[in-house]
Amino acid sequence: MPWEQADFKPHPRSMKLGSLATHVAQLPNFLTVLATTDVLHFKPEEFTPPAIGSTADLLSLFDTESAKMHDALAQLDWARLDGLWKMMMGEHTIIDNKRGYLLRHKGVNHLVHHRAQLGVYHRLLDVKIPGSYGTSADEM
Repeated sequence: MPWEQADFKPHPRSMKLGSLATHVAQLPNFLTVLATTDVLHFKPEEFTPPAIGSTADLLSLFDTESAKMHDALAQLDWARLDGLWKMMMGEHTIIDNKRGYLLRHKGVNHLVHHRAQLGVYHRLLDVKIPGSYGTSADEM
């Protein structure tokens, strides 16, 4: 993650690279919340993203949130995975489904989607991309 290019946006409506990378680093926390709670009362007005000033800060956030996620997921059993989880915004239900399904579709898939976006940003900036499933074109 080239933090010196954190303000890069490939399009005016796109998220800044630094914001996208911070979002990816925080996403394991969403899986922790899915695993450890039954209802999330989502209040975007109360959310403040962490102040990240370097690639090292970004990696530290990701490592911390990933460790918490791994611990939370390790505590799950089949009954809890089959249980319901809900996200509310005020009185409005945004998500209401089985926890196991949501961990995959709203947790893992969300992370994969944004990681792929980061790959596009990096490609546009000519930043080498590490391999995900074997070597990347930059490693050949």
